[in-house]
Amino acid sequence: MAVIILPDAQEDLLSLQEYMLDKRGEIEWLKAEDEIFANCNRSMPRSTQALL
Repeated sequence: MAVIILPDAQEDLLSLQEYMLDKRGEIEWLKAEDEIFANCNRSMPRSTQALL
């Protein structure tokens, strides 16, 4: 899956990541990330999933 991050959003996303790691820890962060991408894959057509 390709994700495009606009230059203006990059700093905000890094700040959010730092905040989340401080509040939740790396294990919870990775679990949430896995759940997000699993949900994305389920909503994609199978032809798109095959490209990933």
